This record gives sequence, structure tokens and C-alpha cells, in this order.
Amino acid sequence: MINNNKKNYSYSKSNPIIIWIITICLCLFPKLSAQTGFSLTPVSGADGEFETIELDGETVFRSSGSPGTYAIYMYFQAGVAIQSSDAYVEVVYRDFGKGNLGLQFNSASSDYEFAINHTAADLQDTQGERIAIFELADMDLRQAQNLGADLRLFLNPHVQMHIISATLYLGPSPSQLTGFPSYLMTSHIVSTSVFHWYVPTAGQLDGPWRPVEGRENWTGQPDWWKTQIKQMMASNIDVLWVHLMKQSESIRINLFRALAEMRAEGYDVPKVAPFLDPLITWHEKPNIDLATSAGKDSLAAQYIRFFNQYFSVNTDKYADDYLAKIDNRIILDTWHVHLNMDNVVSLERNDLESRLQNAFAAEHPVFNNGIYMITTAVSPIVFSFADERTVQFEINDYFVANSFNDLKTVQLKGGYWDQNVRTPGDFLARDGGANYQAAWNQVDTSVNRIYIESWNEYDEGTGIYAGYTGAPFILPGSDNPNTDTWSQTDDPYEYIKTTAQGAATFNDFPNLNSKIISHSFPDTMKPGEMATVRVTIRNEGNTFWNNGAGFSFGQIVLDESERFIAENKMINDDHDDIPIFGGIFRGRPKIFTLKITAPDTPGNYNTKWSMLDASNWFGEAPDIPIEVSTATAIPNKKNILPEVFSLKQNYPNPFNPATSIRYSLPSVQKVLLTVYDIKGKKVATLENGLMQAGNHKVIWNGKNSDDDPVSSGIYIYEIKAGKKNLIKKMMLIR
Repeated sequence: MINNNKKNYSYSKSNPIIIWIITICLCLFPKLSAQTGFSLTPVSGADGEFETIELDGETVFRSSGSPGTYAIYMYFQAGVAIQSSDAYVEVVYRDFGKGNLGLQFNSASSDYEFAINHTAADLQDTQGERIAIFELADMDLRQAQNLGADLRLFLNPHVQMHIISATLYLGPSPSQLTGFPSYLMTSHIVSTSVFHWYVPTAGQLDGPWRPVEGRENWTGQPDWWKTQIKQMMASNIDVLWVHLMKQSESIRINLFRALAEMRAEGYDVPKVAPFLDPLITWHEKPNIDLATSAGKDSLAAQYIRFFNQYFSVNTDKYADDYLAKIDNRIILDTWHVHLNMDNVVSLERNDLESRLQNAFAAEHPVFNNGIYMITTAVSPIVFSFADERTVQFEINDYFVANSFNDLKTVQLKGGYWDQNVRTPGDFLARDGGANYQAAWNQVDTSVNRIYIESWNEYDEGTGIYAGYTGAPFILPGSDNPNTDTWSQTDDPYEYIKTTAQGAATFNDFPNLNSKIISHSFPDTMKPGEMATVRVTIRNEGNTFWNNGAGFSFGQIVLDESERFIAENKMINDDHDDIPIFGGIFRGRPKIFTLKITAPDTPGNYNTKWSMLDASNWFGEAPDIPIEVSTATAIPNKKNILPEVFSLKQNYPNPFNPATSIRYSLPSVQKVLLTVYDIKGKKVATLENGLMQAGNHKVIWNGKNSDDDPVSSGIYIYEIKAGKKNLIKKMMLIR
């Protein structure tokens, strides 16, 4: 961006065409995305083979070893190198007999004599469907060699183990999407501008403050964006003003893709709004005339392009919720309109609203609600219908306030240093972060919005990302005489921590809150039965969770006879990016795996589970009923008809291109089984007719659908039988 209206129109030291070519090349060689589910396929057993059998309508795997022996070895072939410090394996199984189910993986050798053993389940002879979860620290699946295997399941040889499915997750398992309500006019919002012109060797390269990971690692790819988004979330930032210009388009889409993938993993990510840059968009082009339809079309087209890019990779039902809104009106932001637009006063609110409505309202009704326009504060001309005016790349100071429409907005800035790219340029010292802290200290109860300039404007040196704490970079030949210090405590996260602390005293979130977004508690258990349960819970408050502060998850027990867990599960400070950020930050999901044991007395137990700090329960504590009964065992007999109408989770899931869907009917019924995309469009009809009582299986191949073939994404499958219907989700990965 350009500060103080200096007319240096170059946004990069490199040719935009070169950036475009490099970006395309990077997109042709995508890295394996982190936090993705991989279905584990059995490729060898105790005697080198597996067999697939039908058991009560389920397709299950077991070793075809010696008679009476069910020794399981399930190997996972890794065709690429995978490294993650936050990995786990989820195994769905049925067992007959008591013993242990365990997992081995090698982190340094292909010789299993040195394998690391993990035991996740004590088998209870439940004869029912159960889940075992293995948490794996410092996961390292090397390039495929020999068997190409780094994972194997094992168990006691006298246990009749039947594997229904096994999935490796590098992080929280998809899909755990949730919605978010609109901000209100009264909301206290912390926002920052985010730029996207970064690839390893092009884009902005000459900033004084290098990232802690090295500028060459700012790849512009989704995985890099995820590291940046986590930093922004750890800063308690609510809204991202995403730079909008006609360059580096694919990198902006990568940001949107990263946000979508993180939302599917349960993250409550910052909301996004377009920050239009007229100076670069219409650089060396005639001014657009806003008194004409063509000029109005040209302006609206920039915002339309932004939202089309966002919706191209955010396809779920909550995508609209993560567009920034005020009173349910879509936020638009723009920089200096007077430099590249004529007859600005001729533009009316409806000129933009009607064009956006025509483009999107049919599929996204939120565009029927109108727009909320944010503009600059100091510009001599702005849109007459502006709802909010804030200082944006206009005044070079640490703290600048502006009042408009009964709203007080402030710009906060960590520093400024652009002499590497301009002569003579400007300089605003960081002084180790003291000036930024002092700016936050000026925020009082009269302030409605905080705008941070910026997250990652690199060449101008205003970013607050995690930065290298050594000497600033001075471009050779720039004759730059200045010196400065990034952090007074030698902390790369100096500005992230200052922002988080300041935002926590300003925003509308409580200090302590939590939300359970998924769990695998069983509906029924036998007396004394043990089970492994997974709970995904999200931090919804400003306070960071960690072990040192005593944060844990557990059962709220009022009567000891109703206890299902011996002790609460503490946070592990070695996982979940806690070594980087110091805790589970607001909006981040945390997976807890619990060993629960049913009481010895049969009955219906209404359990409650929640987060606990050192002394107090807090956050969501839903009722989770569990029936403890001596009749929960499922006999191993194929001739018993199902007692209830049911729909199973598809397997494998995620899948490519085919998956099996199972359902059960207690009586003869007319069945309609349909697949829809996330927007509700029908893509396949799998069953439509009279079906006999019993267990049924149907295969859906994504290549043979009404939409041939269907694309990657989340799909809904719905079964209707008589007057009842059931719905489940599945994920296709191309």
C-alpha cells in the first residue's frame, strides 16, 4: 500500500507477470495438505493376507491367519513424506473377547523391532461397534520403502477383532463446521488488513522485518496461510480486510481455501471482507466514470470477483457466516476512491447493492440485506453513503482516532519503515514494541472499532506477524541510516501478544467460554465396560488454555455412583501449537480422548461434560444420556432382523471415487436414498423402490452421478423410509 498519497505505483520489486507465472508453478506442485483424513487400507495380515467378511450387515476386515487366530496387522502405505506433531488414528471395530488393541509406528527406522507402541483400547467383549483413538506425537511417515508401511495395528491373538474402518488424521477430523452470527453496530471489532502478493522469490521482498520462519517460506500456499491465520487468531483478531486488486489472484484464493479447510476442522476463523485497492486496480488505466453504468459495473465487478473467489472454495452451508457483516449487511471496504474514479458523488448505495444482489442473492440470500460501506477517513472525496470511515494507510502515527456516524474508530500501528523501497521514505520507530503497547493503552470505552495497520504489509514494515528479532534488513544502496528494534524482550511474537492482550480487554468475548462441537460418547454401554471417547471442544473465550494454568476437560459429577471417568483429562502443553502460542487460543478446537468406564449399576445416566480451569467449570455442558444395560451386546447372528431403521456412516470416508452406504430396515418399506451437494442440489439417486427387511448396502461412485463427475467436497446422503428420514455427511477428495 502507499502511505500519505505518495505516487509510487509499484507494489513489487518484481514484474507482476513473473509473480503470476511463479504462482501458477507453485499451484502445479501442491504439498500434501495438513489436517486431512486418510483412509487406512489393510494390505497385509498375520500371514500376509486379509479377508473381507460380512458381519451383521457390516463389511469388516480380519486377518486370514491360522484357524482360530485373529492377529491383526493393518499396514498403511505412505506414498509421500508426512510430518505432523498433531496426528491420531481412529479405528472403528467390533470385538469378541477381552484384551488390548494397540498400534505401532516407526519414526526413525523401517525395522519394527524399534517400533513405538501405543495402546488405545481395552477390549471388553462388547460385540458392539466401538471406536479406538490413538494419539501419535511427532508423527513421521517417511517415503514408502519395502512394504511402504509405517503403521500397523496389533492385538491379543485370542481376540476376534473385526475392523470396520481406520482413518489417519493429521489434526482435527473433518467435518466440524459451525456458523457464526453477524456483528452488530454495537459490536467491538478488532480488524487488520491482509495482503496476498507473496511467493518465495517474488512479491514484496524488501521489508525491514523478516518473518521468524524466513521470507522465502512465505509461499502463498494454503499451508502457509494456515500458519498466518493461526497467528492472527492468537492475536484475537476478528476481521480480515483482504486486499483486492487484479494481481496474485490465485494466492488470494489460497487464503480462502485455507480458511475453508480450517473451518472444516472446527476452527472459528476470522471473518473476511474485501479491501479494494483502486490505485493498483486501475493503475495506468483511464479513470472509471461513476456517472455511467459502465463505470458502476466496473466498480461492482471488483467486489463480485472477490466473492466468486471466496465461494469457489467455501461451498458449505455456513460460508455466508464467515463473510464479515454488520447487522447482517455484507461489509465492503475501499481505499482512496478520488484517485482513480470520476463523478464519485454520482454513485449511490443501490448501484452496488443491486449488482451484488443480481450476482449472488439466488444462492446467498444474505446479499438481499444490503451492504455496509467502510471508506477512508482523510480522503477529500468518499462515497456519500459511507457507513463507517476509518484511517487506513493515510496517517503515519501509532494511534489515530476518527469519529463518524456516532462511531469512533482508531488506527493502531506498530511502526513504519519504507526506505528500502522509497527515497527518502518514512520512518516510525518500533522501539522494541513500546510504541505499539502505548497505542493500545490509549484505547478506552469510547472506541467502537480498532483497525490495525497492518498484518503483513512487508515493504513498508508495518506488519505485526511473528518477526525475526535481530537487526532489520537494510537494502544495499538505499543509504538508510535508521536503526530500530523489533522486540524489547527478544520475542518474535511481541506484537501478537500485545494485540491479544489489548483485544481481550476491548472485544465482546468473555474470558472463559467453550463449545463442544463433536463427540463420540456411546448411547449404550454394559456395566463396567470401558470405552475410548473423542470430544472436540473449542475455546470461545479470550483466555488461553494450557496445563500450567490447570485447564482440563471432564465430567461434572454430582453423585459418585454416576461417575464415568476416574479423573479429568488435562491439556497437554506439548501439542496443539501450545509451544508456539502458549495455549489454546480463542477459536481453536482441541481434541480430548477419554477413557470412560460405565457404572456397575444398570440404568439411564444423564451425564454432563465440560471444561474446567483450576477451580471452576465453564462453558457449554450439554446433557449426554448413556444407557447402561446388560442387554447391549449385539449377537453375532445374521438371521436376526434389525430392530430399528438405521443409516450407517459411509465407508471409506473420505473417499475417492467410490464409497459404500449401508442401511437397515426392520420391515418391508419403500426407500428413497439420495445424495445432495452442500448447497442442496441433488447429485445422485441410489435407491428408489420397495426394499425387503434386513441390512442393505449400496455403492456410490462419484464418477457416475447426475453431475458427471462430481467435484471434491462435502456431500449429504439422505434416506427416506415410510414417514422417517435420516441424514449423514460424507467427503469426496479428488
